[in-house]
Amino acid sequence: MYMGILKRVVTMLKADVHGVLDLLEDPADLCNQAIRDMEIEIEGERERNAQLKVRCQQLRQQREQTEQRVCELNGQIQACLDHTTREFARSLMRKRLEYQRRLEVLIRRSNEEDAQSTLSDQRLKGFEERLAAVREKLELFVERSPYRDARQHNSSEVSEASVSDAEVEAALRQFEAQAVEGVQRDS
Repeated sequence: MYMGILKRVVTMLKADVHGVLDLLEDPADLCNQAIRDMEIEIEGERERNAQLKVRCQQLRQQREQTEQRVCELNGQIQACLDHTTREFARSLMRKRLEYQRRLEVLIRRSNEEDAQSTLSDQRLKGFEERLAAVREKLELFVERSPYRDARQHNSSEVSEASVSDAEVEAALRQFEAQAVEGVQRDS
């Protein structure tokens, strides 16, 4: 029985603490922080996307060079078969097969990187759309927010209550003068 009561008291205290924290937090500030976090994530995705596109371009270049080399070897093999021994043609065929296998690997890697690049483009577009939606909702929230009025009220109170250095010096001199008069009257 005591555990049940104690558990209920702890739950009430937690609820009160969360309620106080909710009152202290400005939802607009929380949304702005979420926007900053999203912008950081988008920038990271842009960098990854750019690196991916560079790798795709490098793979395409390697693929083109390898394809060109395979074509050259085909011509050399044909020339060897027409004019020289089969032994030299065999060594060229070995090179051609090695380049052909390398080309197959490059094609597979290039296709995988292209697919990743497309996926990264889609993710980036989705992130940017969500960020735009959050910004739009934040603007609407701030326009209708009671926190906006409270914040403006507090900032105007602070500006009305702020005291300049000259005012402080004048009040300090006046206070000192009154203190000196009080001491002279007492004596």
